[in-house]
Amino acid sequence: MSTILIQRAHILSMDTQIGEIMDGDILIENDTIKQVGIHIEPTEEMEVIDGAGYIVMPGFVDTHRHVYQQLFSQAFTNWSLMDYFTRFLDDIGSRLRPQDIYVGSYIGYLEALNSGVTTVLHWANSTNTYEHGLEILKANSQINMRTIIAIADSVQQLDEDANFRKMLRLRDTNSNPLTQIALGAISLDVERFKRSISEAHAENVFATSHVGGAPGEEGLIEHLYEEGLPLNYINFAHCNQLSDKDYEIFAKENISVSITPEIEMLMGHGYPPFYQILSKGGRPSIGADTTSVVGADMITQLRVGLAYTHSVHNELVNIKGEEPSLGVFNAKSVLEMGTIDGARALRMEDQIGSLIPGKKADLIMINTTHHQTAPLYDPYNYVLMNAHAGNIEQVMINGHWVKKNGRLNNAPVDIDLLNDSTRFMRQELEKYQGVRV
Repeated sequence: MSTILIQRAHILSMDTQIGEIMDGDILIENDTIKQVGIHIEPTEEMEVIDGAGYIVMPGFVDTHRHVYQQLFSQAFTNWSLMDYFTRFLDDIGSRLRPQDIYVGSYIGYLEALNSGVTTVLHWANSTNTYEHGLEILKANSQINMRTIIAIADSVQQLDEDANFRKMLRLRDTNSNPLTQIALGAISLDVERFKRSISEAHAENVFATSHVGGAPGEEGLIEHLYEEGLPLNYINFAHCNQLSDKDYEIFAKENISVSITPEIEMLMGHGYPPFYQILSKGGRPSIGADTTSVVGADMITQLRVGLAYTHSVHNELVNIKGEEPSLGVFNAKSVLEMGTIDGARALRMEDQIGSLIPGKKADLIMINTTHHQTAPLYDPYNYVLMNAHAGNIEQVMINGHWVKKNGRLNNAPVDIDLLNDSTRFMRQELEKYQGVRV
């Protein structure tokens, strides 16, 4: 049995009962948190970690990331949303080889781990064949990150019936306990979309879909709700251009929503709908979306979400001639969105998202002693405004260290495979004149 004791850390449990503990201890047995408290007595067989000078908190839960697109690291930053649809999903994405999906997934998982993400919903929307899916599973087995893989074709190859069969086949193939297979449902055809949702529910499969990132889907959630569809089995990403009634339903029914603020403002989805959902009592989660456009750092997404939502609230207050105020958002609440709310969005709150006995040991340790970021006053503000991948020095998933002393434990990707995929991608991108790659 593996037993690890972290001592004297500043613990942000993200649990309402345990709360924040200064000079706290966490006892981990195998893959599970056994005890959280003060002055836990060590024994000879324990690996004892000195947590003094560290904030220990749950690992981040990224509820919407196209992990494999790390292969295109920031190549699409100057593309609009329509450019992404026509150039990538309708063109390049349809020609990705299985090895390209493997390489992109492998390095994408490493990027996420490095910035403290311990659970990710991987929206794999270029899983064009079963063999592509096997390559993602191969990357997962080598990285061992807690992952939900949403299986979907590129838009050009869209055949939802074939995709559903492929998803079920990959689900039956998967043997990794840290990996779940989900359905990436496309909402272009509402009737087929409704059938996809019902079929996924019948198979007890989680589903996820992009909605409201472009005009024309206002009222879609209300329509699906009135049709009696099982919306609690679905994660909806973006949701920027929906109706007030849609947002009310999200809050009332506790429906899973993932907002990706930096991407949405850069590419033209619409304004991130934090305020619309929070003001109605809902709790959205947060994702990075695609590192083909933005960086992989989850804390940046959380910080952008806080700044944007404050600006919306304060603009409404300014219009009324009143003094700006904190509004519905603060550092603690946005960190909850990146941890326990993310776990709820993925229906995994009984396993992850907070540091309490009985949950899986997924956590990060943030060094607070670096001279660039000292001193520490409010730990929630510190994490959100000062922390970055460089001072997230230790990352644990399922009781195993995947990053320790600032270094990832996984081997780097095969450089020959990476170079081959990069050459292939450069050739694919050259056709778009004026696109610097």
